[in-house]
Amino acid sequence: MRKSVLYFLACLCSFCVLGSEYVQTIRVLHDPFQRPAISQKSMAVPETAKTPVQPPVWIPQLKATLLAGRNSMANVNGKVIKLGETINGYKLIKVGERSAIFVKNKQHKQITIDDETNKQNEIN
Repeated sequence: MRKSVLYFLACLCSFCVLGSEYVQTIRVLHDPFQRPAISQKSMAVPETAKTPVQPPVWIPQLKATLLAGRNSMANVNGKVIKLGETINGYKLIKVGERSAIFVKNKQHKQITIDDETNKQNEIN
């Protein structure tokens, strides 16, 4: 009997402690549905945004090639590209033993593996 009373009191105390955590209500300090205030300075377009920015020039380095028919691959700048995939907008269309040919906007670019520097040729 004594043990059951102790268990009952222990459970009652634990419920009291758990209930005290939820006494305070959470107050919202702002209206989450109100639109944020935008100042006139942030709405103005800066001068640098008006001039068109040219994309950076792509300088590929051909590290390795793998000839496997339709499953041919080329390692360009450390990234393995499969035949038909694109990198920086250039689509890999042909893989040779030490070269790869990419096309973008009907302009072909051939890159080769060279021990000293990678050579880039544009084919028209």
